[in-house]
Amino acid sequence: MFETLPDILDSKLTKKLFDSGFIRNEIRKKNLSKLTEIFQYRSTDVIRVAECLPTYRDVLIFRKKKEVKGIVQICFTCSQYQIIGSEIDTRLFGQQGEFEHLKSLLYPD
Repeated sequence: MFETLPDILDSKLTKKLFDSGFIRNEIRKKNLSKLTEIFQYRSTDVIRVAECLPTYRDVLIFRKKKEVKGIVQICFTCSQYQIIGSEIDTRLFGQQGEFEHLKSLLYPD
């Protein structure tokens, strides 16, 4: 997926993703606290910048009572991402090892 997410949450986006060939995988309940820890606000002095065209192969959809509350699309190859639905500034996501932690959470060997 090369396109970026819309600026607002779209309830039809999930269906569009599945129609495009994305596969649904549930995150185990025992890993939800780890996921919450990864998506916390942190400040940092170092900013990483990627200079490639991202291919978003991973999309996380955050729900609360079946309502979509946030969406994250990630390219683990170049560490680019797009987050919508967050109430905090997400520009510094990934600066303190969050990509590596998230990848190991989503893809445990």
